[in-house]
Amino acid sequence: GDKDGGGLSAVVDRLMEPKSLLLAGVYFYNGIEQSFAWCVFTSEMVLPAFGGNEAMIGILMLTYAGVDAAVGSLAAQLPSTKRTTRISIAVAIVLQCAGVLGYRYLLLDSVPALYASAVALGAGDALLNTKIGVLLGLEYGKGGEHRHMVTAWRGVTALGCTLPFFLSGHTGLDFNVWLLAGSGLVGLAMFAGSVAEEEGEGEGYAPI
Repeated sequence: GDKDGGGLSAVVDRLMEPKSLLLAGVYFYNGIEQSFAWCVFTSEMVLPAFGGNEAMIGILMLTYAGVDAAVGSLAAQLPSTKRTTRISIAVAIVLQCAGVLGYRYLLLDSVPALYASAVALGAGDALLNTKIGVLLGLEYGKGGEHRHMVTAWRGVTALGCTLPFFLSGHTGLDFNVWLLAGSGLVGLAMFAGSVAEEEGEGEGYAPI
């Protein structure tokens, strides 16, 4: 057998476990939120807010990238416990969805709210990319099995990333906003299911 992963069949079995499958919702959302930031946010939120001034895309996305880098550095300093990691992932999804929904339906045409949306998207992306990696390390160790799980994460994230780009030009802003929020809600529900599945297995996880 493969010392790192236990062979292909063992890898497939691990990927098909309920706990692993339920994490796919977060992976998919991770892709949706990334493409939303770079595709929908720029073309359907920033451009209309500034009368088509493309220079503002650079300024808003610089804000996004700066927050992403800063929060990523701070997130790396958080305790690498399952509880902290899971809370960080949930906070990231809620923060991003709240920021976008708040701007679209409560504070439309407010420039500070648009910057706040950029901050929420950047901070959430940093938390997700940092803490999903940490969670997989905690769940699957650092050997071959971990590498396969990271590959699954990246694959499903890439799938989620393609969807808004594929739909671009065929859907409106409201559809894309609710695609983000809906995938976030489903991702959270599946994520909660993965936690319940693990606790049901009695693996000794005790919240602190």
